[in-house]
Amino acid sequence: MDKTYKKRIADKLLSEQLEAAGAVLIQGPKWCGKMTTAQQAAVSSMFLNAPSFMMVLTGVGTYAYTRTDGVTVVSISALGV
Repeated sequence: MDKTYKKRIADKLLSEQLEAAGAVLIQGPKWCGKMTTAQQAAVSSMFLNAPSFMMVLTGVGTYAYTRTDGVTVVSISALGV
């Protein structure tokens, strides 16, 4: 399989948008080349690990708890602030 990058129409559009705004949101279906196209324009890139947990900070309530979907909900007052 040939792993060389093939230029896309999106490359020119991305370059123009980056010059105008400095940051661009690239949207599309899975496996259509969004990340590969973005990496061609990037000066550097890195992959982040998945977070160890998800938390919502709220101003309502007085305690913290973990929802059934695994998300921890923490009230600001529970932090002692």
